[in-house]
Amino acid sequence: MANMIIEVSRTVGKVIFDAYGPIGRVFLDAVTLISESFYRALFGTEPPTRGTDKHQASQRPDRGAELDSALLRLARAGGDATALIEEIESEARERQRRIQHLQNSLKELSDEEAKLKQRVSALQDADPKAAEIFANLIREDLDLRGRSDRRRDWLIFMVGCFFSAVISVVVGLLL
Repeated sequence: MANMIIEVSRTVGKVIFDAYGPIGRVFLDAVTLISESFYRALFGTEPPTRGTDKHQASQRPDRGAELDSALLRLARAGGDATALIEEIESEARERQRRIQHLQNSLKELSDEEAKLKQRVSALQDADPKAAEIFANLIREDLDLRGRSDRRRDWLIFMVGCFFSAVISVVVGLLL
């Protein structure tokens, strides 16, 4: 049973190592150390090692330090992965904002195009003779306005000249 637990954890670790490279290797080391710790806790003896004798197993460095080191490497790799994911999310949000802006601009331009098409189709249906009559009416109206504007402008000019002359005489008398 214990050998099966260790083998399963090693197999899972190997699959992860093959799939995720260096991060998987760190995870494999951590899983192996944890499964060996569980074996010691459950059975009170050292777990069987594959392909090594007891002399080689006793010469291995402190497994607690290895576990701490493996967990530290795993934490660093996780921090790097988190930073990368946050950068990708930020870029994705920025692109989504740009896409939304472009979609809004496209909608506004499409609405404006529809309005202009509607105006053009209304003008295409108009009779050319009616357009000419309308243009003449506008021109005559502008001419009438121009005449009344000219009269008003001359009146304002003459009143201004009169008041300038009166003010200069009064100022000349006072000085």
